Amino acid sequence: MVNQHTSNEDAMKTVKVYIPMGRVAEVSEIGGSVIFLASSASNFMTGQTLGVA
Repeated sequence: MVNQHTSNEDAMKTVKVYIPMGRVAEVSEIGGSVIFLASSASNFMTGQTLGVA
């Protein structure tokens, strides 16, 4: 599913305009956040936006 969107050059240009770094994240760059959200450390988080930088 991701490959459908990332392989479309026009779609990626549109998306990158809204990303401060000008590119989409690599899997290795968001892994820590995913592990945190999947762990009990995030049990008390509700209704939050997690900024991954």
